[in-house]
Amino acid sequence: MLTRTDYQDHFRHRVATSAPADRWARALFGARPSPGERFLWQVLLGLRLHAGPDTIAGWPVVERSPESVLLLTNSRWMTVTLQVTADDHEIALTTRVQYDRPVARVLWGAVLSRGHRALVPGVLRAARV
Repeated sequence: MLTRTDYQDHFRHRVATSAPADRWARALFGARPSPGERFLWQVLLGLRLHAGPDTIAGWPVVERSPESVLLLTNSRWMTVTLQVTADDHEIALTTRVQYDRPVARVLWGAVLSRGHRALVPGVLRAARV
């Protein structure tokens, strides 16, 4: 888990369909990372993705309930969690980043977080269960 949060954002989207949070997480990210996600997460950010039954798009599931699923992975310079929450009328995605090395503040904090904030609302709107 994170020992501190250096970056956090939270996006919400109203939905008409009710489903558990892990189904929404799979709708957002898929069972396996897409080529674009793999490039972003592994190449640009150096995040470690995993194969296995308790992963979503390569991210290990570290906590799960019907209302929330928490994914966590890291790289040499940062630790990241993605938390998907769901209720009858809304899904939400919270991203938290811990900078484990100074390069993360520049790479994520000053550069890639802008693209992330621009992309997430569209990802939430496009998700279907």
